[in-house]
Amino acid sequence: MTLAIPNRPEEEVLFCCARTSINVENSDRLHSLLKQNLDWNYLLEIAPLHGMIPLLYTHLKNSSDAVPEKVFKQLQTHFEGNAKRNLFLAGELIKTLDLFKQHQIEAIPFKGPTLAISIYGNLAMRQFGDLDILIHPKDVLKAKEILLNHGYKPPTSSLTKAQESAYLKSAAEYNFISQDCQVSVETHWGIVPGDFSLAFPPELFWEDLQPVTIGERKVLSFSPENLLLVLCIQRSKHLWERLDWICDIAEVVRNNPQLNWDKVIDKATQIGCQRMLYLGVYLAKEFLKLEVPEAVWTKVENDSKIEKISLQVSQSLFTQQRERSPLGYRRVLFHLASRERLRDRIQYGWRLATVPTQVEWMRSPLPDSLYFLYYFLRPIRLIKTHKLRPLQYLN
Repeated sequence: MTLAIPNRPEEEVLFCCARTSINVENSDRLHSLLKQNLDWNYLLEIAPLHGMIPLLYTHLKNSSDAVPEKVFKQLQTHFEGNAKRNLFLAGELIKTLDLFKQHQIEAIPFKGPTLAISIYGNLAMRQFGDLDILIHPKDVLKAKEILLNHGYKPPTSSLTKAQESAYLKSAAEYNFISQDCQVSVETHWGIVPGDFSLAFPPELFWEDLQPVTIGERKVLSFSPENLLLVLCIQRSKHLWERLDWICDIAEVVRNNPQLNWDKVIDKATQIGCQRMLYLGVYLAKEFLKLEVPEAVWTKVENDSKIEKISLQVSQSLFTQQRERSPLGYRRVLFHLASRERLRDRIQYGWRLATVPTQVEWMRSPLPDSLYFLYYFLRPIRLIKTHKLRPLQYLN
């Protein structure tokens, strides 16, 4: 099956540039596209939405004579602004890690600066806005107190004791914003929220850590195998809505020719995210010509659902109709389709329908002594608001 992308030459320009190194075939195609009557405003509109400004600017520099001067200057301005902000955020990451270390909190930075350096080789080559840090569940409240004492604030309203206890069980991250709103720090105690029902052994992602050098500092981050899994899981959570997310998968594999695929697949099977992994590999191969071992590709092709899910991704990639609600039907259906085991789909649907969230807490404030009532209010609200019928989606 041929995926329905790209539909416009401007989109194909992005696909040609979605890699750190352009081969002869892509270079020739890019030069051919640049000779066409491109809608440069459209290209400038979609490039930042897909995190593609750094790669687009880098590759168009070699063909700047084919790019309108005004457009090239805009790209250069965006690139330089992104590079400066990334440098600033990298400094803030080091400060935060030092702060945690002073208080005996083990922390693993991932995505953001570490991803830019480890797979793109340059801090300026990715767009990112948050600083993602994995910590142990036992340190979550301690880290929260430290960040609050250093001027950070949570974007959500304060929670009661019962609500926070429930949040720590069902969610996977706290998002903190600095006083000047310039820095967002996300402390993670899980990779995705509990409603995804992934079977994570407690220390799975703390194994095989590898050093990444940020400036003059070395920090520990995920091994390539664990990084590939984390990215495929989190991108599936967000429906693979950005081209740079697919590019990340391709670059992780290309930068690690000795990647232990057996280990990756075994972990994915254990966790229950095998289809999410195969989906990421499929998208990277079909969209960006990623080469993978034949044995791995055979496993991907043997999953009969992958092509259909990938087609959904390709059809919505440039629609700009992104579904932010966790209960949007397209999002729920995608998450269900991304699970290979029936029991995981059932658990996902059940938890989504019954586990109370901040929406219930805000709409129906209750004392902690009556917290159990939220388990009834949640499904009642969903049925009333969304006419949600979870069982019809489990097939």
